[in-house]
Amino acid sequence: MSMLVFNKPLEITLSMTDSSGKLGHAEAFALFMDIAGQHAEMLGIGARALLPRNLFWLTVRTRVIFEKRPYMGQKVIVSTWPQAPGGLRCNRSYLISDEKGNVLVRGKTEWAMMDVRRQTLIDVGEVYPEGLQFDRPESIAEDFERITPEVWEDGGEYQVRSTDIDVGGHMNNVAYVRALMGSLSSEEIKKLNIHSLEVVFREPCYEKDRLLLQKSCHDQLTDFRLLKNGRTALLARMR
Repeated sequence: MSMLVFNKPLEITLSMTDSSGKLGHAEAFALFMDIAGQHAEMLGIGARALLPRNLFWLTVRTRVIFEKRPYMGQKVIVSTWPQAPGGLRCNRSYLISDEKGNVLVRGKTEWAMMDVRRQTLIDVGEVYPEGLQFDRPESIAEDFERITPEVWEDGGEYQVRSTDIDVGGHMNNVAYVRALMGSLSSEEIKKLNIHSLEVVFREPCYEKDRLLLQKSCHDQLTDFRLLKNGRTALLARMR
């Protein structure tokens, strides 16, 4: 079915770039979130179709691999497609490619579907339209990582701002990534030469919540944890 893959041409604008003049790491997450929403609406499983049924998409985790970040003014194609649903979870793939088809950024998100009224997860396969042929491989073949450091160091504090809140009333997924990236200086980001970033969403956060940021550095990895009232709200791994 042709609607399985959605391709969107666009230009990397100034507002999408960081101090290097390349697509920012959080902005890549934002592009993938936006195109997923657009494609879901095209398939009839977006927010407008699901809210009347008291259903809501939950982002469980996202992994993004930066092969070569596109630069300001570069024209790219952002692509997305869903993988075959598997019970209570399903994955969606993403690519950012240049005009010659070279892959610049790859992404993968694990989703779940919640029945808001019952506060329970439902079988994702129940909401997908009939006729979709899930025959395209994942953009990232590797499984999501397990983030389980035992030793953490204090990384400061972050208070959730009004600008972090989305239409759902809680901290937007991309706002978490911006908070993590904002804990690093521009020079640190350049030195780290980030190849991949994976985030795991555990607890919703709301305006004025105070989050404790912790870090754990080992080998070529930096793990992050955001704590809300002593509970893990988010885990992340930077490679």
